[in-house]
Amino acid sequence: MRRLLMLSKLLWSACSMSACSILAISSVSAVCAQTPETTLVAPPKAPPSTVSVPTTQAFMDLFGKPIEPLLFQKRKATLFFFVVRDCPISNYYAPEMRRLAAEYAPKGVASFIVYVEPDIATSNLRSHYREFAFSCPALHDKDHFLVQRFKVKRTPETVVLGQDGSTLYQGRIDDRYLDFGKSKHQPGRVDLRLALDSVLSGLPVRIPLTPVIGCPIPEMTK
Repeated sequence: MRRLLMLSKLLWSACSMSACSILAISSVSAVCAQTPETTLVAPPKAPPSTVSVPTTQAFMDLFGKPIEPLLFQKRKATLFFFVVRDCPISNYYAPEMRRLAAEYAPKGVASFIVYVEPDIATSNLRSHYREFAFSCPALHDKDHFLVQRFKVKRTPETVVLGQDGSTLYQGRIDDRYLDFGKSKHQPGRVDLRLALDSVLSGLPVRIPLTPVIGCPIPEMTK
């Protein structure tokens, strides 16, 4: 009888422990079920930068009027003539520069005369401008902003820009000059005109870079 009682107590204890274990496991499961999953939240993004990076430079023409030679989006093409006052080849081409500027202006080409002497009074440039009867805007690139931007080496070098600001042609006006003091009576190839016609027709310029016979760009004084 005593043995039977002891066996009963052992069985009861074992059952109680199993029940407690089951209860504990159930409780833990319930708690886990009620705990929401941890969600990884990405850190907030930094606001976009509001600092504007200048892509152009403000210019004034020789008479103090603001001009925008690099506002190429509003034109079909932009044409620069780089000149110096005392370059005989540059001065020889002045009539052709006038003709090109006048002829292509109605077609959407904005032309600019760019004087590149760093140390010269604007009044002297105005005198030269009037002497050679230019009519398109002219500016004094005394800091060589445009010279360095387009890596211009000689005058009269020309640069043609498209509406996206890309350089579509750079070089001579035509091939009349073979060297200093050596020229043909008539040019065999009018490179700049051909380039402008191609740009306005939406065609690639066949020869986008040509050599320039002329005067070296004056160096900046330190």
